[in-house]
Amino acid sequence: MNKHLLWVGTLVAMCAVACGSPKEKEEENVSQVLAQETPVVDVKVLRKGDFAYETISNGKVEAARRADLSFSASEVVTKIYAVNGQKVKKGQKIAQVDDYKLKNRLLSAKSSLDKAYLSLQEALISRGYNINDTASVPESEMKLLRTKSGYEDSHNAYNLALYEYENATLYAPFDGVVANLFTLEHNTPAAGKPFCTIIGTGSLMVDFAVLESELSAVKKGGEVEIRPFSGSDKVIIGRVTQINPVVDATGLVRIKAVVDKADETLYDGMNVRVVIRNTIPSQLAVPKTAVVNRSGGRKVVFSYKKGVAVWNYVTEGDDNSTDVIINTGLKEGDTIIVSGNANLTYDVRVNVNKIIE
Repeated sequence: MNKHLLWVGTLVAMCAVACGSPKEKEEENVSQVLAQETPVVDVKVLRKGDFAYETISNGKVEAARRADLSFSASEVVTKIYAVNGQKVKKGQKIAQVDDYKLKNRLLSAKSSLDKAYLSLQEALISRGYNINDTASVPESEMKLLRTKSGYEDSHNAYNLALYEYENATLYAPFDGVVANLFTLEHNTPAAGKPFCTIIGTGSLMVDFAVLESELSAVKKGGEVEIRPFSGSDKVIIGRVTQINPVVDATGLVRIKAVVDKADETLYDGMNVRVVIRNTIPSQLAVPKTAVVNRSGGRKVVFSYKKGVAVWNYVTEGDDNSTDVIINTGLKEGDTIIVSGNANLTYDVRVNVNKIIE
């Protein structure tokens, strides 16, 4: 009885080894199917054409017109008529300070000037000059009398008092946007700092730098593409207006471009990417997705010939954000694989999904 059971157990084990579990059999079948799948690729027929060579730099936006406004006298702000980000017109009121002291200082200065003028007239009369014809007084003597009478100092003091009184109210010097206004009403503005800044609307400048070796790509009046780093996909067109004729210690040349039709996408001080495009005619270029890195750092582009992928060692030239020039390894009319090529091997059969124009 025990021998019979042993023989049956051995037979069951042998069947299990030979047949395998259902799960193992399923995995084996999936592996065989995957191994037999033909890669699907997109292809493109190579044609020579113009290549857009790109010079890329980082830059900073600057206001083409910018004015820091400050009060002449340190007095308490009584009224503020604008806020940061507000658009203002030329001559529009921005803010004003208490002018009581300024007005009294002006009146006092005017009184001192009048007294000094009387003293000057007396000095001229005492020397026999006609006070209604001061042009006949020698310049050197007139200067001496103006100083001795105190008229010169009084005149200067009056002009200063008048200037401070007239600047008790700030006005926008041109159409623009208010910025950096941080003082509140009933407070005295910080000494030595502007009360606010007016940034002119319309034109903006972009300051950027290019390498000395890339300077030939920059032309005065040439177009540049400006792309904010803020996440916006918008492209703003500018034109080069200044090329500083100096190469700095790091081999860079400073360039300025103006944006005539700037909108609210760009802000003064914003960091941007600047792209300068130049056309190189009659080039054989492929999408960067077509180039595959192989061992040893060699570059490979797969071509499509009679249903199979054939690799071609290539050497690259200039590139831009999407394409690269091929110097050797391919020729015009070749059909190249531009996608689905990451894991291809030489002479493997492939199926074409679509032809890229």
